[in-house]
Amino acid sequence: MEIKNNFPEVVSLHYIVNTKVNDTIYDLEVITHYGSAFITEEMENLKFQISPKSFFQTNPTQALELYKVVRSFSALSGNELVYDLYTGTGSIALFVASNAKQVIGIEQVEDSIRDARLNAQLNGITNVKFFT
Repeated sequence: MEIKNNFPEVVSLHYIVNTKVNDTIYDLEVITHYGSAFITEEMENLKFQISPKSFFQTNPTQALELYKVVRSFSALSGNELVYDLYTGTGSIALFVASNAKQVIGIEQVEDSIRDARLNAQLNGITNVKFFT
């Protein structure tokens, strides 16, 4: 509990025992040492639940700035079908969804897709679909 005692901002700690000869973790069990099974981040008016195997930008402050640029450069009119490849937890897909007709997020990691679908539901966004 040294981490918990010295870093109170850490809300959960997870680990994975990997006995394989590679560093992939997607087929391994996540063990929660303490805290929640996920963390939560917020950007503008959106909330994101992020589980241990899911992808989310590690610097949410800079991710927000990046996503604003994406939204601006895309100049969506509300009639477009947008594809968000490597969508992770759906952060970009959900960030631009209000400016598009529909957004499709595609990701290899099933845990990320579960989080993306949950995040769409949490934020009341219905014009997105996520697929592995």
